Amino acid sequence: MKIPTEYTQGSGYLAIFGGASYYLWKVTQGKKFNMLSFIINLILAFFVGFVMGKFLPDGLSINYRDGLISISGFLAFPILELLEDRGILLLHQFINYIFKKNNIEVFIEDGETIRYKGKKYKTNK
Repeated sequence: MKIPTEYTQGSGYLAIFGGASYYLWKVTQGKKFNMLSFIINLILAFFVGFVMGKFLPDGLSINYRDGLISISGFLAFPILELLEDRGILLLHQFINYIFKKNNIEVFIEDGETIRYKGKKYKTNK
């Protein structure tokens, strides 16, 4: 079943429920409730859920999609920490995957030289 476009645009809103659940769970563990912190948590959960929704394939069942997006809102802070720590590496691997999938060869040889379709290009470092 193909997921309608209207549904995929609401990924961030769905993640807000995960973010609210995370914050309220932390309050039950002894954290003091702070409205500003709660709102910031919801905004970050929205962002992470929205981005996650864009990366999930169109053919994915709505049931799995809802669960993954809600969990991404719940885990917004660990996901953002992972992106902060390893974001460049993950982005590099993702770009290489896309290029490989589309039969485009790009290699960064020494951090300054890029080889594309057999030709070498120097970066502006």
